[in-house]
Amino acid sequence: MVNDTIILGNFTVIPGIRFDNTNMNGILPAEPRITWKACPKLCCAPTAARGFTIDPRGHRRRRRSFSSKSEFEMETVESFQAGFESTALKYLWTKMTLFRDNIENALDYSTSQTLNLGRERRTVLKLCSRQRLPWFALSAGAEFITTKDLNADQIVRVPTQVYDIGLVYNDGDSWHGLLQGRHINWNAWDSYESKYHSFLVDMNVSKKLFQRKDVSLEASQQS
Repeated sequence: MVNDTIILGNFTVIPGIRFDNTNMNGILPAEPRITWKACPKLCCAPTAARGFTIDPRGHRRRRRSFSSKSEFEMETVESFQAGFESTALKYLWTKMTLFRDNIENALDYSTSQTLNLGRERRTVLKLCSRQRLPWFALSAGAEFITTKDLNADQIVRVPTQVYDIGLVYNDGDSWHGLLQGRHINWNAWDSYESKYHSFLVDMNVSKKLFQRKDVSLEASQQS
């Protein structure tokens, strides 16, 4: 893997390239990236990348056990990304990113046999924000995803919307707390009778009981 960082005034160019050799093939992923600091509180960053996905080991074992077909092509992805980050508003950080992935030889793991489905196109709009207040930080994010099979109709069994919200507490001394929630909508078959009203929540609370130089003792509770 080789990469570099080239600074040209308000522009930063980050080219990168590497060679991966698997038992299926050798491929040369690349990821050129450019950032532009439009002003002290606004940064824009377009990125292009090329990579691949191979069949996970567990699926390969299952495929050999249940199917005589063992040959398939690696999934290759060309990804394009553009977005911006801003701290123009006091205590508020915002970020918006648009992704577009062109996928060749897309892999499907829904059956005992891994298959190449053909060509897919995935578009993702991602919004994030974080607000910092004394002792607290509130974060929120949303992703809107469209996945298309270019040879057929829209693909099922993929998420279409993801929503995140989080609250962090830190008194700067001994107490630290995290409350994180996530909600996902899936594009599923009607036979799944999916319900989209649940919200998964993780909570973590910790307290520093003892600290002296490089040694500290903490107690935490997760749920």
